[in-house]
Amino acid sequence: MKRMMVMILVAALGAVSGHAAKPGRDIIRDAGALWGREGAMVTIEGTVAREIWQHMVAPPKGYGHETYFDMGTFQIVIYSKDQIECDGTVRATGTVVRIEGSSKNPRRKEACTEYHVAVDSWECLK
Repeated sequence: MKRMMVMILVAALGAVSGHAAKPGRDIIRDAGALWGREGAMVTIEGTVAREIWQHMVAPPKGYGHETYFDMGTFQIVIYSKDQIECDGTVRATGTVVRIEGSSKNPRRKEACTEYHVAVDSWECLK
């Protein structure tokens, strides 16, 4: 009984202090889940793209390397301080960045929006 009360108290304190598990810290494997999460810290998994799609590019200051990154059925651009060279799956943690620009299609009047990630740490998974 005492142990159960301690566990409940610890969980409650963690939730109040912001240390409880947060949905933003789950591993994201589909780029569509980045939509609308500008400024959020996320962990993503995917692979370095072999085929590069056309994207807007706007590297944040201090992130000198761009990597085209396949996640699910989508591709995004991730920015890092070091070149990411992995065969296979990459797990990366960083901040979601919103990129907005005009369409290259002259008939399309609305702005185009993409979500990229400024990566602070990454690892190659086996």
